[in-house]
Amino acid sequence: MMSLRPTPAKKVIKDVTKMGFKVVRQRGSHVMMKHPDGRITVIPVHP
Repeated sequence: MMSLRPTPAKKVIKDVTKMGFKVVRQRGSHVMMKHPDGRITVIPVHP
């Protein structure tokens, strides 16, 4: 069975930005990102 490693939030935000998402807002430790076609994703930023 394959185990997944945690990915740093900075790398996730960088990769998702390359896909066309933009940071809409940050509330506490969560960054909300939105794509021009309407998709939304929330990325938790924890140490």
